[in-house]
Amino acid sequence: MSMANSVKTVSYSNNDADFLVGPDLAFAYSCIVGNTGVDAGADGRKVIKKGSPLFASVDPLTNRDTVLRAVGDSTYKYVAGIARHNIDVTAGDTNDAVLYSGVVDLYRLDSDVQTAIATALTAGGYEPTKGFRITFIKGAK
Repeated sequence: MSMANSVKTVSYSNNDADFLVGPDLAFAYSCIVGNTGVDAGADGRKVIKKGSPLFASVDPLTNRDTVLRAVGDSTYKYVAGIARHNIDVTAGDTNDAVLYSGVVDLYRLDSDVQTAIATALTAGGYEPTKGFRITFIKGAK
């Protein structure tokens, strides 16, 4: 048998670039994320995109049973953090991680997520929870 016939070529790509600047300096906490207000995509899945702001009715660091939502309103008026990863909530509430401290490169997030962040933190009338310490920068495109 020839060794040339047993070589396998595998291609890898990194299309999921990390949006954190200095990931070792960022902090996240485990949380419960609900699917209220999340629309299903063409594939039928309800996915909250990484970097999306997550809202709470109370500070989730003091009330660990708080369910976070991707859509804020008059009850869910606190920005508790942003989604560390894409979060699939198709089946309902799920456990995941919310980033509440760190430096985030906005240019590494989808444009609709950038808009959601700007709305939540400036024009939306929402207020960050006490632990929210995220700095947003516009890095290299």
